[in-house]
Amino acid sequence: MANARWSVDFVHDQFTHGRRFRLFNVIDDVTKECRAAVVDTSISGRRAARGLSAVIAWRGKPGLIRGLDHARAVVADWVVG
Repeated sequence: MANARWSVDFVHDQFTHGRRFRLFNVIDDVTKECRAAVVDTSISGRRAARGLSAVIAWRGKPGLIRGLDHARAVVADWVVG
């Protein structure tokens, strides 16, 4: 069932010329659909929380959001508001 559980995580990489970039991804664990991806050279917790709020406004609230330790701070920021 879609929206049963989402996973959130930060990913980072760099271009061949050395410039780094980050991604904050929200994945629906059941459908494997990428619900949101915030991409930039730097992503604050507040910016990731705004992305999470936007996808929830668009797709509805999931039953559960899980993530790694550093992504949990984003979820906590989002919950607190």
